[in-house]
Amino acid sequence: MTPLESDTRSTQLRGVGFMVLTALSFSGLAFFIRFVSPEIPAIESFFVRSFSNSVLFVLFALQRRISIFGKHRRDLTVRGVSGSIAGLAFFWGLTVVPLSEASALFRTAALFMPFLALLLLGEKLSIMRSLAAFTGFIGACLILKPGFASGLSGIGPWVLLGGAFFNALAMVTLRSLTKREHSLTILLAFSLWASLLSLIFGYQSFVWPDERQWWGLLALSSFGLLGQIFQVLAYKHAEATLVTPINYFEIFFLGILGWLFLDQHPDLISIMGMVLITASGIAIVGVSRSSSKKAVLAAE
Repeated sequence: MTPLESDTRSTQLRGVGFMVLTALSFSGLAFFIRFVSPEIPAIESFFVRSFSNSVLFVLFALQRRISIFGKHRRDLTVRGVSGSIAGLAFFWGLTVVPLSEASALFRTAALFMPFLALLLLGEKLSIMRSLAAFTGFIGACLILKPGFASGLSGIGPWVLLGGAFFNALAMVTLRSLTKREHSLTILLAFSLWASLLSLIFGYQSFVWPDERQWWGLLALSSFGLLGQIFQVLAYKHAEATLVTPINYFEIFFLGILGWLFLDQHPDLISIMGMVLITASGIAIVGVSRSSSKKAVLAAE
C-alpha cells in the first residue's frame, strides 16, 4: 500500500468513525425526546433544540461573515419549512411509537427521494432504485402491520411516514442548494424556520420545565448539535456513499436503548421490516453511486 493509499484509507476510516458518532448522537437525541415527553410536549422540545441551534449558528455566521438569510430564499424556505414539518413529526412520533420502529419508519425518507428527485430535479429513476424503494415500503408495512392485532395503533406511525416524505423533500431541496449556499446558511435557515413554526403553533401548550426536565432538554439539544457536527465531519472525510449507510445504525442503537431503559421489545415481523428498510436504503445509495460513476465515465 502506497503512502497516498494509506492516507486515503485513514481519512475514510475517520469519516466512518464520525458517522458512527453521528448515529450515536442522534440516538441520544431520540432517547431524551422520549425521556422528557411525559411532561414536556414534543413541540416544545423541538423548539428548544431549534432555538438553541439558531443562536449558535447566528453567532458562527456573524463571526465568519456568512450570509444569515442567503441568496436563494425561496429554496431555503422550502427546505426550512419541509424540514420543520419533518422534524415535528419525528419528535412527536418518538413519544408514541417505540424508538427503533419510529426511527425505521422515519428512515423511509430515502425511499421517497428517488421519486421526488425525478419530479423536482428531473433525475432518472432506474429499475433498481424503484425495486429498492418498493422493498423498503414492504418493510414499512411489516412494521405497521395494518389490520393485524399486533400492528402499531393510532396515527403515530402514519405521522412518521408523512414526516419521512417531508424529510425527503427537504433533502432533495438540500441537494440543489449545497452548491449555491454556504452549509451554515442552510442549517440556519432550517433552525430559524423550525423555531418560528414550533413557537407559533405550540406556545400555548408550553410548560415551564423543572430542574430534571431542563437537564433532559439540555441533553437532547446537545446530542442534536453533536450529531450535526459529526455528520459534517463524516462527509468531509469520506464519500457520502460510504458513510451514509452507517446512519442506519441508529435503528440498532435505539433498539438497544429501548430494550434497556423503556422495556420495548420489537417482534420478529417488525425486526424483519427494519432490516428491509435498512437494506433498501443502502441499496438506493449504492445504485446512486454506480449511476454517478457511469455519468462521469460518459462525460470523459
